[in-house]
Amino acid sequence: MSSKKTLKLTPNLIFLLVVEALFAYLAVRTTRYSRVAAMMPGIIITGILLVNSALLVRELWLFKRKAGGGTVKKEQTVASPDTVLTPPQSDPKVARMRELEMVAWLAGLSITIYMLGFLIAIPIFMFFFLRVRFSTKWLTTAAITIGLEVGVYLIFVVWLQTMLYAGLISKLFVPH
Repeated sequence: MSSKKTLKLTPNLIFLLVVEALFAYLAVRTTRYSRVAAMMPGIIITGILLVNSALLVRELWLFKRKAGGGTVKKEQTVASPDTVLTPPQSDPKVARMRELEMVAWLAGLSITIYMLGFLIAIPIFMFFFLRVRFSTKWLTTAAITIGLEVGVYLIFVVWLQTMLYAGLISKLFVPH
């Protein structure tokens, strides 16, 4: 005899549903704008909706899997009532150091953009971030860096015809 498990509204699921509803509302609102004015918000909203929808599907799939929806489960050990089942807590100092490291990376990106401009800073930052922070393979690093640079150039410079910040260094080489 199997009992059906009802969907439990976890904080993750509630958050994803609220984000989905909010951006669906914003998508409807942008239809009132002119085509040119709605282009950039439309791109951002569509991207967020796609990612959020994928996360919702994942969350529901994980729920189905936990509920025993057709998956084979390994034999589980039963914990005694006095055993506390909590995820392992990381050291607060380690967590703080990770946060500071990310702040340092973002500060480095900001300074590099300010000095060199977007089109030079982005590939330099991505190269070092992937190689130093994540020890990514050379080929993967090069592919991601080149892909990101080409994507940023095509979207912002070619398609949206935006002037990206060129940096302080470029002013040294441009005649006044």
